Amino acid sequence: MKGGKSGVGNTNWSQASLETAPRPDHYADYAALAATVAKRYPDVTHFIVWNEFKGFWNDAKQRWDYEGYTQLYNLVYKALKKVNPKIMVGGPYLVMDSVDPRDPNASPTFEGSWGAMDQRVIDAFDYWNEHKAGADFVVVDGSSYTNDDDLLPNEFGATDKLTAVSTWVREQTRDLPLWWAEYYVEPADGNDDRKGWSETHRVAVQATGMIAMAKGAPPPASTGTRRRRRAPSARAACGPRPTAPTAGGNCPCTTWSPGSTRPSGPARRSRPCRSPPTTCRTYGSSPPTRRSWS
Repeated sequence: MKGGKSGVGNTNWSQASLETAPRPDHYADYAALAATVAKRYPDVTHFIVWNEFKGFWNDAKQRWDYEGYTQLYNLVYKALKKVNPKIMVGGPYLVMDSVDPRDPNASPTFEGSWGAMDQRVIDAFDYWNEHKAGADFVVVDGSSYTNDDDLLPNEFGATDKLTAVSTWVREQTRDLPLWWAEYYVEPADGNDDRKGWSETHRVAVQATGMIAMAKGAPPPASTGTRRRRRAPSARAACGPRPTAPTAGGNCPCTTWSPGSTRPSGPARRSRPCRSPPTTCRTYGSSPPTRRSWS
């Protein structure tokens, strides 16, 4: 399907091979394979086309080959719909990378306290969105931290990026259902392990990230065009819950004094906290409380 030697015994299952995109002259073969899978497994009702644009980086142009991906996507979309029009197909499964606002690839129009979106990712998404044959849902993934593993302004405030991305994507696609296939709030080490935080720390930030994704607002009724967006400034780590909490229940939150080192974080990223202590928003009759890890 990718242009390699045919035959079951010749399949290369290495990670490098699996992350190599099909060659353009085999896009139709890949679409035919997708259709075969859909026929063989009729209970599978949702298909995500490809994974994170892997293999679609254009070294010569130093940008994503969004034309190639969109061509592959459209062939797969049409092939699956021909099998069964009720099959749900989505993409583009881009990694929504963010960078330091001073980075030359920083978007001048999509930024916040968490950094700035990588303009090359925005360009890829815009092209797919404009030229796609259709879509039943949208898929993205990403992290709250920048490409340099910076959590701006801190690990809780950085999750504002997830809200901003959710809102922006839904604006661009006119409220198509949004799937976050993956999300990360804790930077990994050189071995791609995430062991620098305590479990209490990790769960608190992950919960804040999930809330942030759910808070992504639907697009305005008047327009679906892009507008300049800045994420809210640093604020309480916990926002409104997406579902009604139990009476008197409080959202988890952690605070510490300005100038102190972030607790339990990786040593190489240890630095003064740049935002004031925050207070959890609470529900029911309980007054606002401050929480800290044990």
